[in-house]
Order: sequence, then C-alpha cells, then structure tokens
Amino acid sequence: MKKSTFAILCLEGAVLSFNVAAAAALIPSIAKDFVLSQFLIGRIVWIYMLTYGLAAFIYGPLVRKFDARRVELACIFLFSLANLMAGLSRSINTLFLGRFFMGLFGASVIPLGLILIAKHISKENRGKIHRNVFWLYLCSFTFRLILERNYSLAMGILNSCYIRIYSMVGYVFLSSQF
Repeated sequence: MKKSTFAILCLEGAVLSFNVAAAAALIPSIAKDFVLSQFLIGRIVWIYMLTYGLAAFIYGPLVRKFDARRVELACIFLFSLANLMAGLSRSINTLFLGRFFMGLFGASVIPLGLILIAKHISKENRGKIHRNVFWLYLCSFTFRLILERNYSLAMGILNSCYIRIYSMVGYVFLSSQF
C-alpha cells in the first residue's frame, strides 16, 4: 500500500472521528438557530449513531460483490454530500435526513479501511498499520475536543464538510494507486 493511500485512509478516519461527537457539543447552538428544544435537537446524535451502527454490517458483504476501493470512494462522496446537506439545512427534517445519510455512508470508513489494509499489507505488518491508523483516529478525536470549544455551528460544520470534499477529491486522484 502506498503512503498516500494510507494517508487518505487515515484522513477519512480522522474526519469521521471528528464528526462522530462534534454535533453533541453543538446542540445548544443548533437548538438556538432552529428555535427548538435541545431535547429535540439531541436526536441528531442518536439518528447518526443508530444508522452508523446498523450500516456497518452491510459493507463486508457488499465488497464481496463490488471492489472495496470503489465502494469506499462512492461512500465517502455520498458522505460528503450528506454532510453538506446537514450543514446547509434550513429545517430540522433536512438536518435529521442529512445526519441519517452521514451515518449510513460514514459507517463504511472503518470496515472498508480495514479490508483495504488487509488486502494490501502483509500479515507481518498489519498490526503495526492498524495501530497507526487507530492512533491517528484518537489524535483527531482529541483535536476535535479542543476545536469544539472555539468554533461556531456554521464554521464547524462547513469546515468539516470542506475537509471531506478535499479528502474525496484526493481519493479520486489517488484511487488508481490501490
């Protein structure tokens, strides 16, 4: 596996890790923007997490029929669009729908990343690569906690969306290198 491919897998995981709980800290701001209760807005967390947890099971069987690289590319593209949809939503229903699709397509990152690593890394080196990937995910989670205190709702969601778009563009250009 090329270093650039590994870097993209790590970036995807970092962006996903950043996204997983970022909304929880932003619930008061979102509730204020939509003039709704924080309790109702809190559902954006469980909509995402429930969908994410259930969708993680579909990607293993899916790559038996389709190329893992292509499935991952499609999922990260659709995840980017779902994030944009949630970030630009003008109604609570659109936000809920965006978070649903974010969970559906975001669930692909870890299983497909592990499948791609297993396909391209020798058995002797897989443990080291997995350790490095999850260590970078942990670093991004920590970085997210620091940034959450400093970004407004709009900037946090839009910056996260831009990172996904750049990641997806890089993925397109490097996808032939798997």
